[in-house]
Amino acid sequence: STGQQRVHADVRRHASGPPACGRAPAMPLLSADDGGLLLDGKRFQLISGSICYFRILPEHWADRLGKLVALGANAVEVYVPWNFHERRLGEWDFSGPADLARFIRLAGNLGLLVLLRPGPYICAEWSMGGLPWWLLARDPPPKLRCGDPYFLEAVEAYFRRLSEEVAPLLCSEGGPIVAAQVENEYGYWGADAGYLRSLRDLLRETLGPELFVFTVDGCFTPETQQIGGVEGALRTASFGSSAGTRFQALRAVQPTGPLVCMEFWVGWFSTWGGGAKMERSASTVASELQQMLAMGASVNIFVFAGGTSFGFWAGANLDAASGRLEPHVTSYDYDGLLTEGGALTEKFFACQRVIAAHTGKVPQLTSSIVARPPTLRPRAVTLHQHATLLDSLPAVAACAQSAVGPLPMEALGEGLGYMLYRFEGTGDAPAAVLHSLAGLPLKLHGVRDFALVLCDGQPLGTWDRSAPEPDLQLPQSVQCLDVIVEVTARVNFGPSMAERKGLDGRVTAGIRAQDERELFGWRSFALPMRAEQLARLEWHDSPRTGADGLAPGGPCFYRGLFELSQEEAGLADSWLRVPGFSRGFVALNGFNLGWHRREGPQLSLFVPASLLLPGQNEVVVFEFLAPALSGSAPCALLEAGPVWSRDRKQLLACQAREVWGFARQVGCRRLLRLAAAEIGPRTLMLALGALAAVLVAAAAGLAARYGARA
Repeated sequence: STGQQRVHADVRRHASGPPACGRAPAMPLLSADDGGLLLDGKRFQLISGSICYFRILPEHWADRLGKLVALGANAVEVYVPWNFHERRLGEWDFSGPADLARFIRLAGNLGLLVLLRPGPYICAEWSMGGLPWWLLARDPPPKLRCGDPYFLEAVEAYFRRLSEEVAPLLCSEGGPIVAAQVENEYGYWGADAGYLRSLRDLLRETLGPELFVFTVDGCFTPETQQIGGVEGALRTASFGSSAGTRFQALRAVQPTGPLVCMEFWVGWFSTWGGGAKMERSASTVASELQQMLAMGASVNIFVFAGGTSFGFWAGANLDAASGRLEPHVTSYDYDGLLTEGGALTEKFFACQRVIAAHTGKVPQLTSSIVARPPTLRPRAVTLHQHATLLDSLPAVAACAQSAVGPLPMEALGEGLGYMLYRFEGTGDAPAAVLHSLAGLPLKLHGVRDFALVLCDGQPLGTWDRSAPEPDLQLPQSVQCLDVIVEVTARVNFGPSMAERKGLDGRVTAGIRAQDERELFGWRSFALPMRAEQLARLEWHDSPRTGADGLAPGGPCFYRGLFELSQEEAGLADSWLRVPGFSRGFVALNGFNLGWHRREGPQLSLFVPASLLLPGQNEVVVFEFLAPALSGSAPCALLEAGPVWSRDRKQLLACQAREVWGFARQVGCRRLLRLAAAEIGPRTLMLALGALAAVLVAAAAGLAARYGARA
């Protein structure tokens, strides 16, 4: 195919050194029989940990892998996000932070086996689940994760290019890769057995027929494992508790063979607006791990070291019933065994004790492993310069195109960041058209995901896809209408992954739906906010402060500089916080650290030591809405540790909303049956009784409050 030819013409120059990783040429092969896993024909129990290399800068890879060895693990599980390596069609990157082969060689040199999970879909709370956005630029876009010919052609090109990186590192070639996954949690997505067979066969063709292959699916409903598996691949499970119940469900579809929990969830992800960081106790996790190991099951700890979804890479969930987007925070701490900054946690030591007691091997904990990573001395950085987005449009726009209607981001060749839409009209001057519609409600259709409407450069209001429709009216005498859309996140789980971003619909003005007049004639600007765009900003000193603080109209960039000595730079991590700012992102020396949002729960961004330079360093804060600075000069704070909000009530409300959404999808009766099987009928009845008591008390409190007001 053309896609394959395009790949083959370029791959050999990316070959990444010799396959040797400090071992003899013949590496053990992983296999399975009715009794369990075998490594080179000998009974083997897998104890693995997940490390997201794409969320951790290369300078820290050896540290995180060394700590996995110190845990007592014998393998590392590695997701591979396709979109991290092919950010545009045919443009491959396996260098620097994307140097997968280097990460695998480091693991092999430390004696770790490697479990490769190349997707093409990985979920992982990563943008679009690892699928590249450019798949959606085709019109019409292909069906994802199925036998759609265009999708399969793109997947084949990816697998063939990936094989050039990892084939020299396979166990058959003396490398540490002993297994690879077919797709990922496909039982939650669809029922296309032919697609799974195609992927299985492609893996064997590109990585060798002797490579052990497996699938991963949940064990919460009986059909998930059934439709997620494929002949010739070991079915494995993903769960966080109740191992006996989960493995019993696995045995219903796979009566013999190894029991493997390929994702043992030791924590959970956090979402913006979630109130508090998701946490799970060390004792609970250790108890579950001990139970599985005692059963003879193999385990992969998810996650051992999560890292950070730098830039705009964090994904999102979407409640299909309500349309509510639930974007994941930038931190992928996940409450794993290591913190986001790489420090050992209580959970690490609890799991290490369990593993040591089970294997009889006590790993050596050197002082360098136990010691907490050094942190930079705290300091405040005054943001003394600014540049408004509208004034900076020529600098930050990667491309622009005029059309009858607003164009989605993908049509302009971009996938992450922001879009700006400027009304131009098609005949009359835009001001004349806007004047004729003054006073009418303005409506945005297909906002993906959060929009700010500007009239003559001043904010008119916001439009949030997850909130009730706002009341926006076109003012009198408006000359210019701009709509700026933040692409908050691409969905990584569920049927909404194929959403196009920006404005994927009409802009209208009118009181009733049947009377809405569509505004025709728009110029669409793609604003990816990459380092090369930020470097072109023209800065202005910001002497103005007042009751409202420093708040130019509309979205604005703020800049501050600070100095580091040769002794300080590159040796200590930090966390950066921007008090008073509402919503946007932060860049350090051109590197996008991720989103900042006042609502939390994440209130500071991780700054790896390698990003801090000797001499002058630059902080750029983009504020999408107006900051609340209360007359003080804006600043960024470099601190010695992370800051999270602790609103437990909001966290419980978010969890209740998630449960209610699940109940609507599967049905309340089915949900109750699943809960009864999980915790037992008596415990379920007690829980429902307690919930009813809480609801009655809450209703009584509301009645008393509003009755008193009346």
